[in-house]
Amino acid sequence: MDCHDAQSEMTAYLSGDLAAEDLRAVEGHVASCEPCRLELAAFRRMWAALADLPVASLDPTVDHQILAQVAAEVGEARKVSSAAVRWRGVGLAALVAVALSIGNSLLLPYEVAFQWCSRTLRAYALFVDLPDSSFFFVVGIFYGLVPLLVVGLLSGRLLETRPLVHGTAASTTFAVLILPYIIIVCSALPGLFTLSLMGGIVLGALSGGLGGFWAGAHRWLPAH
Repeated sequence: MDCHDAQSEMTAYLSGDLAAEDLRAVEGHVASCEPCRLELAAFRRMWAALADLPVASLDPTVDHQILAQVAAEVGEARKVSSAAVRWRGVGLAALVAVALSIGNSLLLPYEVAFQWCSRTLRAYALFVDLPDSSFFFVVGIFYGLVPLLVVGLLSGRLLETRPLVHGTAASTTFAVLILPYIIIVCSALPGLFTLSLMGGIVLGALSGGLGGFWAGAHRWLPAH
């Protein structure tokens, strides 16, 4: 056995993992080799120093603390995720409501709805003297209320918490998106008529959003 072989076996020699034949070979070489004796002595001192190092004992509550921290972080992540899903639902509801309102205006144009509303209501003495702008306001309520009421009722569990906040947000988003369309479509109408129509749509959207989302959320809650 040469020096390289002896030194490569010193760790196993000190730990008692060598076979009897290898053990005798290492001891025989070390007995006749001064550098290897010094190397083995250094190994012994290192092992003794390692054995004297204190072994820290783990706090038995550490694992519970770690699990509690992980559970808290997971819970917070779920809250953030749920909130993000709900707000995406609000945005989607507003877009669907805009599509429904525009679809209604294509099937039944604002001017046609105004003529029908004016003719029907003025058949009653109470409404004979009302200005035309009032009927545009009523028409606007219809085009704002119905879409938000429909999407709110269909929202289900997605918006079961804070329905009034979500309803207001969806209604506001709807109004911001739909008003430019109304301005373009009604550009030939007198400004007062367009403003009345826009005011009615905003009021109808808020009413439909608040009422529809609230009713939709509570409709799907489990009975207690």
